[in-house]
Amino acid sequence: MKEKIKKYWWIGILLIIWIIVVFFLKKPGEEKKNENEVLMTTPTIVVAPGPTIFTGGTGPSKEEAEKITEERRRIISEQPLWEKMPYQGEGWSVDHYIAELKVVIYIEEGVNREKVVQEFNKWLEQNGFKAGSHQVEWRLKEKK
Repeated sequence: MKEKIKKYWWIGILLIIWIIVVFFLKKPGEEKKNENEVLMTTPTIVVAPGPTIFTGGTGPSKEEAEKITEERRRIISEQPLWEKMPYQGEGWSVDHYIAELKVVIYIEEGVNREKVVQEFNKWLEQNGFKAGSHQVEWRLKEKK
């Protein structure tokens, strides 16, 4: 038996080397994965043409688009400063319409109402409207 071991010992050495190569060394073309590595991907941005309202796409029909346009014109005529709101002055604010050309002004307790009217009229004139063109409903601003 000792004679066979002495004669074939090199086969055992080759077998051990082969096991090391197979299990512990990196195979060509294969990357080791790091568990702590975070993979970052770059988002793909696709620009697609949007639907048009007059082509029968997914947008509104021509009649619906005309209704939307007409409704927008009506709102702008009744509430022309809605895009400029909310507006704040010292101790007061105006943030919405409650009717056609009628706004709500919230005023803090103790603030001079005449001074607020002057500031509000000045704001109207800065936006292309005459002083007094809007009706005002006064409300007391609640304390926080």
